[in-house]
Amino acid sequence: MGGWSNSFFDGLLALAALWGAMRFYAMRQRDGMPFGAAALAIVFLASLFGVLRYGGVTAAPIVAANDGLSLIAAIAAPTWAIAAILLAFRGGQDRARLATLWIVPVAVAVLAFLPATAMLGEVYSRIAGLAMVVMLAGAGVIAAIRNKTVAGAALAFSAAGYALAALAALNVFDQPEATALDIFHIGVAVWAAAFAFGLTAASDRA
Repeated sequence: MGGWSNSFFDGLLALAALWGAMRFYAMRQRDGMPFGAAALAIVFLASLFGVLRYGGVTAAPIVAANDGLSLIAAIAAPTWAIAAILLAFRGGQDRARLATLWIVPVAVAVLAFLPATAMLGEVYSRIAGLAMVVMLAGAGVIAAIRNKTVAGAALAFSAAGYALAALAALNVFDQPEATALDIFHIGVAVWAAAFAFGLTAASDRA
């Protein structure tokens, strides 16, 4: 598996995630934005190694880094995205709750690397991903009700992008593995860019 299209679309994903992370970081004083920045930063790192891997650099450390970071991103990114949405719409929380939101996905990711608890990571990532899609769709509706229609549409588009990626990962479209990977990268890129634009726009109280 691998080829120019896999590397190209993973590169597109890397750019979308980097742009989104930088947008969130630039607005880090707002509630929830640091979580958004972290979610997209880990996706960016995973896709960066993916560009190298699918571009032909198949050295063991590159492959291991891509696999490892992709696993961490699948677990942590949806959780931190959910945290970003909740905080952006509901305001700040106490430090204990914030610490929990940071630590829980990291702990699950660590357990996912252990043979005895590897399934925990897969189950957690699917549940967190589904919950995030629902949260994004709901946030889009709330944003639209608050007369932020463009932001609401972007959040709904983001939910659709992640749903597309999830379906591609499950090979629902019955495509060759390389094509399914391209669809997955496109879906996650749409999610990353639309999530960053939509949530920052929706959280602007000006």
